[in-house]
Order: sequence, then C-alpha cells, then structure tokens
Amino acid sequence: MLAWLVMERFTDGHATVLGAVAGAVAGLATITPCAGYVDTYAAIVIGGLAGLICHRALPLKRVLRIDDALDVIPVHFIGGILGTLLLGFFADKNVNPISANGVFYGGGGHLLGEQAVAIVAVVAFSFGVTWIIAAAVARTIGLRVPPTDENDLDWTQEALSAYALGQPEGGLQPLDHDRVQPGMALADGELKLVSALVEYKDLDELRTAVVEAGAVQIVLSEASLYTSAPRTEVFRGQRRKVAFDPRLRLEVTVKKSDVQRVVQAIQQIPGISTYPQVIDAGLAPAVGDSGGHGAVEQGQGDPSVPAGEPTSPRSRSTASGD
Repeated sequence: MLAWLVMERFTDGHATVLGAVAGAVAGLATITPCAGYVDTYAAIVIGGLAGLICHRALPLKRVLRIDDALDVIPVHFIGGILGTLLLGFFADKNVNPISANGVFYGGGGHLLGEQAVAIVAVVAFSFGVTWIIAAAVARTIGLRVPPTDENDLDWTQEALSAYALGQPEGGLQPLDHDRVQPGMALADGELKLVSALVEYKDLDELRTAVVEAGAVQIVLSEASLYTSAPRTEVFRGQRRKVAFDPRLRLEVTVKKSDVQRVVQAIQQIPGISTYPQVIDAGLAPAVGDSGGHGAVEQGQGDPSVPAGEPTSPRSRSTASGD
C-alpha cells in the first residue's frame, strides 16, 4: 500500500484513498501465492514490489482496450503472476520444510521454472473457462446493460435512487403548500421563468430563499457548463481533459412582480455562482424547458458569460414544491 501511494504521489501529484485501497489489495493478491513459504523480510520486499509494479500496470487495461472498472488486470492478474514468480526467488525451506528453496536461498532455478509453467497453465485454463461462461451469458441474459441504462443503473436495475439532491435529513420538502402551487392559474404575461446555473450544496437553503422571494414553482436538473479553460484530471493513472463543469440548472416560475426579488435572492446566497436570465413563461411549452423557447426579457449575472450559455443536461429534471 505504501509503495502504491508513493508511486501515485510522484506520477499523479496526489496520494488518494482509492489508491491506498488498491495498493492494499495488490499486496494481498501478490503475497497470496507466497503465503506460508517465505519469511517476514521477503514478504516486505514482495509487498513493496507489488505496489510499484501493479501501479505501473494500470495503463494495461487502456492499451488492451479492456472494460475493467475494478482494476482486475493490474491488481489481481499482474499481482498474482508477480507473486507466483517471486515465490521462485524467495521460497525458504526453513519456513516450510515441504517447499523447495528459491533462487535467493540456494535452490537454483528449478522452482522458478515450475512456477512459470504453473502460470501458463492457470492463465490458459482461467481464460478458456471465463470465455465460455461469458459467451453463454452474452447469448442468454446479455453480458452488458444497454448503453441507455449505463448512467442510471440504480433505477433501471433495482428501481431505486442511489443519490439524492437534497440533504439526508429530508431536503427539498415543500415549505408551505399554500405558497408553492405549480397549478396556480394566472393570466398570460403574469408568469416569468427565472433560469440560472448554480453551484451550491445546501439545496434546502436555496429553496427557502427562492420560495420566500415569491417562487410559484421550482425545477432542478443536472447540467454541465462548458469552460474555455479545460482542467486536467488524473483517474487511475490516466490523464484526461475535462471541458465541462458540473452545475445545477435552477428554473423558478414566478409572478412578474416578484422577478427582481427572486433574482436577487439567488445572487445573494453565499458561495453560489449564477448565470440568470428571465424568460416569458407564457411563451415556453413547459416550465422545465430551457432550450431557447421564449423571448429573453432581461439577463443578469456574470457579464463574461452570455445569458444563453449552452449547457448539456445529464439527467432527468427533479421538481420540488408540489
């Protein structure tokens, strides 16, 4: 684990909890073939080599174009082969009399050769049987979920929601049923739609602010905001450019007389970033539709970002306050 974290720190610039877990598992996978046949000092060396070599093997899944979300190839496969080979070097009959000595303990290359043959046999058997099982699964229930379901597996597979936008103690519950009524009948032109991109964690506070300012309906949906200065992220040893920042699209239906109060309420919440625009809600087919329908009456917010800055929706909209 320590060796993995050191490698991660020098190659990626950060040592991570995920790296610590992966390094620990790599050490366990590598020492398993040697367990009961090597002494303590050899085990420490084997653990260090496991962290270094398995970490450097991370790009293998990209080179081989393997769908390996759990790093089975660099951690278990490479770690298992490494441990099996290292047993041929570090095996000690003083630890286990039924064993043969390895290369470093005067046993020559005999045990190392046997370990190499065992690796070839196990890899061939495991690959063959796995291929047969995978082919059978692919022809029956399917080996992969449909691409349209991949980003929402908790719902499509189990009809559950793994993540909630609000706080665990009950976020996004209506404050007052008499004040927030999506079906409120108003004359054409009296309703306006205030649309903004927000970056804020406490959605309960956000909801409270806009409701007290006069919101009739609130709609939240996930969005991605394009930035002209992409940032670099390192994920499992692979660097990638990210040109979109995650945001929430906030759409508030409000009476014309309360528009300014709602805009000010959104802008005054500490730490929030907004790009608000006010649209004539009477011209939009739906409250949650912000795809350019309707005439822009007024734009406020960051002058460096146009009010109609394009965003990419990433999930279904979530309405609250009904």
